[in-house]
Amino acid sequence: MADGLNYYQGLYERTARVLKVYNVDWDLPAARVYFRQWLRQVDRVVAALDEVQLVAERDDLQIRLVSLQSHFAPFSALRRYAEGHPDRFQHITMSSSYENWKTNVGGEPLSTLAIQNNTLHPYPSLPAFGTRAGFEKWFQQEFLPDQEDYQRRSQELTSLKRAGSDPVAGSIVNVDYQLSDQLFAAMRDDNVADFVAGNPDLLLGAPRSVK
Repeated sequence: MADGLNYYQGLYERTARVLKVYNVDWDLPAARVYFRQWLRQVDRVVAALDEVQLVAERDDLQIRLVSLQSHFAPFSALRRYAEGHPDRFQHITMSSSYENWKTNVGGEPLSTLAIQNNTLHPYPSLPAFGTRAGFEKWFQQEFLPDQEDYQRRSQELTSLKRAGSDPVAGSIVNVDYQLSDQLFAAMRDDNVADFVAGNPDLLLGAPRSVK
């Protein structure tokens, strides 16, 4: 807390992302190290913004803060500060979006940019996300009249291999549903090579069958 504003959520989300967990166990030494590191950064951001506010009040200025990833500390401090001082500050989040699902935006440069004033419009949390009202409008006017086409396109997209940097796992294609549980178990146990060795028909170009 600082001057009645709670900056915890951004610290929590940043720590959860780095630890790759949904619920952060603050008894973990790594969690405490990350928390202290980003807490210091948030403290510095808030102290700097306090100085900016003094200038803004003195010169009657309106301040616009712009950042990426405003749901993660330390950028979340900019957003939260603006929420607490809307008379002088507003925060704008910029965000890209997935354009190429197959390459995970790792190919051509992006051509889309989403921008949202979080102070005036706190929801959704990121500009690339849709709103409930926008989804309901799309569902009624776009999806329902053309369900079969959307289902076909969805099937085509979700059947693409999105990643495969592992030389063995990357050669696996079109796994039958009957084998998917075995594959996921092998990936979980870091045993993909043995799984493929026992199922050579899964390799690219080989005929598929269920053993």
